[in-house]
Amino acid sequence: MSTTGYAYALQKTSKTKRSPFRKSQTQSDRLLWKSERDRFAENLKNNA
Repeated sequence: MSTTGYAYALQKTSKTKRSPFRKSQTQSDRLLWKSERDRFAENLKNNA
């Protein structure tokens, strides 16, 4: 799986309506997800 494809998928999910899966996540899970996304963004920037 390419990193750009993964970043695109993350970007897409953040813009779409919250799914039941996302809604059921706890606060800490959301924070973790955000930090993961930010880390991928940093990686993409560094690799660009």
